[in-house]
Amino acid sequence: MNTPYSYDLLVFVGRFQPFHRSHAAIVSAALGKAAQVLVLIGSANTARSTRNPFTAREREVMIRESFPEAGEALQIRAIPDYPYMEDLWLRKIQDAVKSVAESAGAKRIGLVGHFKDDTSYYLRMFPQWTLVEMPNYEGRSSTELRELLFEPSVKDNGNGTRMLLESAMPQAAAEFVAEFRRLPQFAQLVEEHAFLKAYRQQFAAYPYPPTFVTVDA
Repeated sequence: MNTPYSYDLLVFVGRFQPFHRSHAAIVSAALGKAAQVLVLIGSANTARSTRNPFTAREREVMIRESFPEAGEALQIRAIPDYPYMEDLWLRKIQDAVKSVAESAGAKRIGLVGHFKDDTSYYLRMFPQWTLVEMPNYEGRSSTELRELLFEPSVKDNGNGTRMLLESAMPQAAAEFVAEFRRLPQFAQLVEEHAFLKAYRQQFAAYPYPPTFVTVDA
């Protein structure tokens, strides 16, 4: 039977810390190419930190509320990290895709994404699925957005940086982040960010990167 879609299922893997407009553009494009889209949220088991400020559930809310009309066409699953055990991480990805594919009867499966940097190597680790490369829409960076998020003095100095942060995310995600900024968890992350920044500045004038030798007891 002919369908208007090129794929039965497209898979999008990411941390989405936070979910921004470049992520949203890929999800939107995938929804136009596939009957179902599966978003896999990585680092689901990590503690809240400046690198991973949002829980898997919070990121799911941001993504789901950014596509309220997608319904069952948009599936979301959380994937934990397995440090030094990449084979387990790969298995979890494959198990999640298999579960959704079997329930949907999906045969034509693709993996969407773009090669941003060295961290995108995983896109070539699933040869059983077609790689569907997407452009880097607007060139958004979650790392840069976290910097803006955790430095209130930068955001509030009247130079439009706050608007940049808000405009870099879908409206639903921006509203979620605005509410998150009212919570004590956010205040703790701001303090942690300031501490880490000051700590790194101690070594800014060093002619070479410092090496810290540690051992396990």
